[in-house]
Order: sequence, then C-alpha cells, then structure tokens
Amino acid sequence: MMIGGDDDTVTMLDPIFDALAPGLGTIERTPGRIAGQADPRAEKGYIHAGPAGAGHFVKMVHNGIEYGLMQAYAEGFDILNVADSGEGQWTIDAAMEEKVPANVLTASLFARYRSRIEHTDGVKPIALVVSDIDGTLVDRQKKLTAATTAAVSRLEEAGVGFTVISARPISGILPIVETLGLDGPMAAFNGGILFKRDGTITEHHVIDEGVAMGVMAIAAESPVDLWVFADDHWYASTDQGEHVAHERLASNQDPIVTDDFGDLLARADKITFVSDDAPMLSDLADRCKAAHGEDATIVQSQVYYLDVTALAANKGDGLIALAAAFDQPLDAIAALGDQFNDVPMLERAGLSIAMGNAPDPVKARADHVTTANDADGVAHAIDTIILPRTGATE
Repeated sequence: MMIGGDDDTVTMLDPIFDALAPGLGTIERTPGRIAGQADPRAEKGYIHAGPAGAGHFVKMVHNGIEYGLMQAYAEGFDILNVADSGEGQWTIDAAMEEKVPANVLTASLFARYRSRIEHTDGVKPIALVVSDIDGTLVDRQKKLTAATTAAVSRLEEAGVGFTVISARPISGILPIVETLGLDGPMAAFNGGILFKRDGTITEHHVIDEGVAMGVMAIAAESPVDLWVFADDHWYASTDQGEHVAHERLASNQDPIVTDDFGDLLARADKITFVSDDAPMLSDLADRCKAAHGEDATIVQSQVYYLDVTALAANKGDGLIALAAAFDQPLDAIAALGDQFNDVPMLERAGLSIAMGNAPDPVKARADHVTTANDADGVAHAIDTIILPRTGATE
C-alpha cells in the first residue's frame, strides 16, 4: 500500500494499515538491512509516501513500471514461440559482434517478426473500434459513404465492436447509428452523455453552473456567436450563417434563437463559441482555460468552434467509460479522430489512428495516419490497419 497524508494522520491510522498489510511473514530480511534503521512500515507491506496525493502518485509510477515489465515478459514469450533465420538476423548479429549501432535495422527486423505472428502475447488483438464522427466517420457533406458503411459491417463480421463518440448531441448521432445498426453504448457531447439507441442514458455530465456563467462572461467581450445545448435542444444567438447550416445537419435539428441564455446555464451540456476569426477564438480559448480550465473541458473541436463541456465530458474519459461499458481493456481498443479534442482518446487507446485531414500536431500523436474523411479514411483504416490486428482479412 502507498499512503499519502500528513504525519499525524498517518500515525493515528497506522494500526489499521498494519492490520491490512501482509506483514513480515517468514521471509528473511534483506541482507544488510538492520531493524530500526529504516521505516518499519515498508517491510510490513506499506509505506508513507508523503503528503496527501503522494500515495496515488507513487502507485501510478509503480503501475507504469509493472506495465513495462509485463510487456517485456510478453515479448520474451513471443521470442520463445518464433524462430527465424536469414540475412536480417545475420546483419544484427554482426552489428552486435562489431559493436556497431544499428537502431533502424534492428527495429525493422523486429517489426518483420511481429508481422508474422497472428496473435502475440505482447500485442492485444483489437476488439472494439471507437470513432469520432465529423471529419472522421462522415465526409465533408456530413454523410456516411457506402464504403465506410460496408467496412463497419466487415468489422462486425470479424467479431469486432464499433461505436462512436462525438461533440454532437444525441439528436445528431442517432441518424448515423441507425444507418450503421449500432445498438451498443455510444457517447454524445465528447463523452458528457453515454446512451444507447433505444434512448437509455447511463451517464450524464453537465457543465458546472459557475463555469458556464464564467465563460459566457468572458466571451461577452468577443464578437462570437453563442450556442448552448441543453434539454436536448440547441439554443443559438442567430440562425444565420454557414456554420449554422452545417450544425443543422450535424445536430439534426433547428436552433432556437434567443439572446437570454441565463436559465439554461444550470443544465447546459455544451456551450460553443463560433467564429471564423481563428486568432481571436484561440485567444478566447486561452482566457477561458486560464479562468476555468481546471473545472471544465475547454477545447476547439474545429478551428471555428470553441467547445466548453463538463470536466468529465472529454474524449479521454469518454473512451474509458465506453471501454468499461463494453467490458474491454483500453489496449484492445482502436480509436479514430481528426481534431485536437480527439487527442485525449488517441493517447489512451491501444491503437490510435489519425485522419489524413487532421492537423499535423494531431497526426503526430497517433500510431497511424489513414486517408482523409473525403477519401473513405475510416474504411481504409479498418481494412489495412485494424482488421489485420484481429486476425481477419478483408
């Protein structure tokens, strides 16, 4: 056990920790260790790591080391199960004998070995695919192509689950999942709502009212259009403009025009500030994050949209919630996305794939880059990257 807290509190609770810890047992003391010269808690199976929070921090570091060890063991088992001979191995052997660095050749040889193994202990087969919608699953006209729909069907035939997570409201996601025939859990508002096609809601996180009031006050200084999503409705400061037209398609509803959002802020799922002035919107994002970044998720879903959602309504936590709902570990999940609000889930998924139309910084955070959404990028990723990780072929 790794425990954090002030000295007096930990000392007071020591009898409880001592009772829960495994104790000294019959194992011999480490050679050179003398009783009384170190904190006796460690030998009993627990430590006082430092102030509040230190225990969790040390535990996370400990878990990270364990993950590295488990991966090393897994790769060791793979070595025992695979044999190879040939020029590549001879070259690496020669490099070792001559003490010549050959990083690229070594990595290439190991990648070749990996490609020959249908299933390995070191790489988890993909069991679930989680996809963003706009800029990823649908094309520039907000439509599912026949190629993408067929590729999702091939996933299902291979026994691999498929679901979506999006900044869209439920109303904007339902037409997509009805076309694809998805019945499992899915996520709206970047993970703020987990729901099923039959209308069942299993999780719901709204923006803290104080945060909502705060970001609205900050934005009052900037020339932006205002959108607030609450109670399954879309409220907007105007129903004119190109972005309103696009949102009509994405949300699958018309806006309710208002200049008074006050009564909505206690139950808002998402607040969006809209502008084509990219530097101004970026500056607004910085000011909102400085004031409320620790209490809400504030991120640009597009260069012209600045979204504010609940702290838990981000695609990283959303991916974790979907993994739990499908009873799948994160390393068995492939995630696809194209924007900065997708990065948290790309970083957590076992296999991350950025779209060809994604900004370069987003591509840099992914394991692979597929073609653009207007070139059936999801279908391409399914057939060339994901299905090979399931043992299936097109």
